[in-house]
Amino acid sequence: MKICDEINTVLFEMMQNNREVILIGEDILDPYGGAFRITKGLSSSFPERVLTTPISEATIAGMSIGMALRGLYPIAEIMFGDFITLCMDQLLNHASKLKPMYNGNVVVPMIMRTPMGGGRGYGPTHSQSLEKHFLGIPFIDIVAVSLFHNVKRIFLNAYNRRRPVIIIENKLLYPMELFISSNDEVFIENMLTETGYCDVIIKNYINNTPDILIVTYGGVSRFLKTILRKMIEEEIRVVSVIIGQISPISRKSISLINTYANQCGKVLILEEGSKEFGWSAEIQGIIENRDIIINRLGSVNTIIPSNKKLEEQVLINEEKIINNILEMIRI
Repeated sequence: MKICDEINTVLFEMMQNNREVILIGEDILDPYGGAFRITKGLSSSFPERVLTTPISEATIAGMSIGMALRGLYPIAEIMFGDFITLCMDQLLNHASKLKPMYNGNVVVPMIMRTPMGGGRGYGPTHSQSLEKHFLGIPFIDIVAVSLFHNVKRIFLNAYNRRRPVIIIENKLLYPMELFISSNDEVFIENMLTETGYCDVIIKNYINNTPDILIVTYGGVSRFLKTILRKMIEEEIRVVSVIIGQISPISRKSISLINTYANQCGKVLILEEGSKEFGWSAEIQGIIENRDIIINRLGSVNTIIPSNKKLEEQVLINEEKIINNILEMIRI
């Protein structure tokens, strides 16, 4: 199933099974169903619980927090991830703080989901990957959908956490088919973390020691299936750990990364946004063995152009990743 259809299906099931669930966002009513059609059909099925809003992301965040405090379960859509910065005050100073401020007697169960990333020529203000600005905020989960994750499990676990959860959906993944079963070239394992989210392990080998570990999340997963197949031709054994909950990093995720890092001795950490002061630096910091060779790769630290050729030069891509792998193997 395509990722966009899978998200739509799980939202339908959540609304059908839980009358407390409210969808809120801009232009999410039928026939439009949101900028990427993720909520298409839901307002027709649940007309009283799918609410369209004015163009005010801060209001969407504030209303969601208020609904959560009153016993509802809001799932808010921010039309483009670039606009989530307008929600920062509400998320940082209210959603994340209310439970500890009131000694656990107040909960804020809510999901904020938003499409991140470039590659569609939308330009500097509609193509960014800004999730790194929300990493490390206490009491908020940051979770990323990938090509290899069980999307339904991500959403249901987020619902069951009963706390603020931001779900990052890379917009280039929407039309892609989920790849959650092993085949003759790519072997998939799932590891359940203590917080209920899964990390996905994919390999292009069986019963051998890997040559290099790739650690990544979310949208970068769209390159990995092809890259692992190409590395078979180069006789390079690759294992990749695709993190589900990217903040906070779970203890089991840390243990998993360190186990494979020690096996490989070489680690390539990938993120969709720019690597400066980002997620990949945090992952590098949790690798305990200082003798391991580590490289980080992200997009160029600049604005994202609308011109397709210029945009390709800025964003992380398959060619850049392969070149980094080959350079590291030569060391």
